[in-house]
Amino acid sequence: RVSASLLKGFVLATGKPFMGINTLEALAGTVNLTSLQICALLDAKKKEVYMAFFKYQNGQIKRLSEDRVCPPETLRDLVTEPTVFVGSGIQTYGAMLSAHLGDLYTVEPGTGKYSLAASAGLLASARFDAEKSFSLDSLQINYIRKSEAEIKLAC
Repeated sequence: RVSASLLKGFVLATGKPFMGINTLEALAGTVNLTSLQICALLDAKKKEVYMAFFKYQNGQIKRLSEDRVCPPETLRDLVTEPTVFVGSGIQTYGAMLSAHLGDLYTVEPGTGKYSLAASAGLLASARFDAEKSFSLDSLQINYIRKSEAEIKLAC
């Protein structure tokens, strides 16, 4: 939300085009080139994770699944092939995933090839001509899970 507000301010002030990049996709793009499936994983709190699967194809990161929020046990059941996990969810759930997935679980040794910001920049650069926008109405933030207020309002 803060980043979107900052972007809107820049666009209004400069009139320059922009484009949005999905956080989980940018996170997957930080992983060094590999033939393995990649799981971008963020701790969503409330005993859940934000996650999506990706894979490199022709040197480019390609999405294999939609973003979703789920308990880590559900994610564990979704992993059926060797997978590189990346993201803050590893600190919270990595030990559990490793214990249950065994050889299907791996993490990037050391640092990845890019920072998150650099990965997002490279993704944007590759798509900018085709997907850039001047209309702030086109900026869509993908809220995977309802906010606490929306959940309480529904009760």
